[in-house]
Amino acid sequence: VIPVSGKQLESRLVREDDETGDAEELEQYVEEKVALGKKAEKEQKRLRKAGIEERIMEVDFEEEDDEYIQWEMEAIKKGGHILHSLPPLPPKPFKTTLSVDPVP
Repeated sequence: VIPVSGKQLESRLVREDDETGDAEELEQYVEEKVALGKKAEKEQKRLRKAGIEERIMEVDFEEEDDEYIQWEMEAIKKGGHILHSLPPLPPKPFKTTLSVDPVP
């Protein structure tokens, strides 16, 4: 062990890890964990995206209640029934005559 004086301790270079501190120290100031490092940032982005997708799905399912789904199914049934009960349309004749204009 090399003895270090107080003056040398003050003048030594500070590593980035020592300067920023641990993630646990910073967590108390924010709701989410602070990502330190590329892997942690990617994981945090993935989790945030998954959370957003989950909240969107929850909102979509809340909007579609049972009465709406039942009404929609009945409308589909009625729409399909009308198409089957109507007589088929006669085929349109296909025009095959060509007209050639003279070149001036």
